[in-house]
Amino acid sequence: PLAANNGYTFIAGGLLLQWGQVTSVAHSLQTLTFATANKAFPNACFAVFTSAYGSNVPSTTNEQATIKVVKATVSATSFQWIYETTSATYTGFYWWAIGN
Repeated sequence: PLAANNGYTFIAGGLLLQWGQVTSVAHSLQTLTFATANKAFPNACFAVFTSAYGSNVPSTTNEQATIKVVKATVSATSFQWIYETTSATYTGFYWWAIGN
């Protein structure tokens, strides 16, 4: 296990849970490689989850950020995403993934 901002741990049943932080607001298709951030899944990545973050994020609902994970690109080694936002206060996103 690696208990850090970009880290991972093994869970009972042979599962691998990974997490990390991406500082980017690229509005084009980007790739996160698990082995670069943490480690590749030995067999498969089942799902990737994201949450946008930023400094001074407004409390109004008219400013948003969306991270679109391209499902077809999720694999044991990487996933691709597109960041969409209506505000400059969002500066990146947290992610976590589960697989085996």
